[in-house]
Amino acid sequence: MELRDYIETASKKAGSTAELARIIGLTREATSAAKGHKRPLPAIALAKLSIYLQIELEKLTAANELVTEKDEERRQFWEHLLSRGIAASIALVFGLVTNFVTPSPAAASNDANAPISQFALCKLSLL
Repeated sequence: MELRDYIETASKKAGSTAELARIIGLTREATSAAKGHKRPLPAIALAKLSIYLQIELEKLTAANELVTEKDEERRQFWEHLLSRGIAASIALVFGLVTNFVTPSPAAASNDANAPISQFALCKLSLL
């Protein structure tokens, strides 16, 4: 995501760009300038935006730096950092989904008097 996407998402959540600006401690004009990629957000506004959107500060910092960075090597660094954050987010979501969807193992019987017919013997052979 680009910085403008994060600001747009936060503006919708806040109800307006002016309200978002108040939340992150900027003027509406400064927030709009960052959204338009005319200038980056100050570090304190980035931190507040990160908390407000509940996303990693690392991702916001990378998106913010890409607004003004001209050096190709540095741009590649920030782009890599941003894409790594996305990959980590995907891995986290996959892990959470797997954790909640995977059924728990069946409970073993604690009954010592259970008939032997309820048990099965399995043989595993390796190729």
